[in-house]
Amino acid sequence: MYTTCVVAVLLFHAQYGLTRQGLQNEISDITEASPYMSIHKACGAMPLLRLYGINYPATNLDTDCSFFNITHLNSTHVEYEKRSASDNRWIAKYYGVFYSSHALNDGLRMHSSASFDSVTVKNTPDSKRGANYTLLYADNRKCSILSVPLSISGGTWNTAGFKCRVLLTPDALEQGIPPDCETAFLQFCGSTQNLVKLFNKNCLTI
Repeated sequence: MYTTCVVAVLLFHAQYGLTRQGLQNEISDITEASPYMSIHKACGAMPLLRLYGINYPATNLDTDCSFFNITHLNSTHVEYEKRSASDNRWIAKYYGVFYSSHALNDGLRMHSSASFDSVTVKNTPDSKRGANYTLLYADNRKCSILSVPLSISGGTWNTAGFKCRVLLTPDALEQGIPPDCETAFLQFCGSTQNLVKLFNKNCLTI
């Protein structure tokens, strides 16, 4: 589904004067969630997602009508398949290992599935290299927002926020981004005017 550099706690969004933690707290007021989003929980709640849009120049990983389907999930890792409109079959398989981007006061990482907010995605379980994604928001019903590593999105971080992917469940695509998800995007990723929509009605027939 989901389709992955460690994402640090940054100061971004000058107009809010907040750290990533501060923004997470604001979002948790909306979702009544814990201060950190559980990527493990989101994977279990939304096993089939489609790439709705991005806020950075598209790469060959960001194709129109991309589908992500989880095939295996446990407390430490996730496996999923991806397909796109250009080739209507499952064209790639990925292996993701969950981890926490945040730390306890003593500096130790938390190691329970409830604390995992990030995933390192590899082509195979024993690949030496992978890409790190952090879950910025999930309503565990229709929408999730992932931060994308600079190695994929290009450029550098700016005051507009993270480089983001917006993923929606199939039944949410025609309606577009739910209001709470749009609020989260504005806070974490910047203006929705920068959101490049990769979904169109033709995707519904695939």
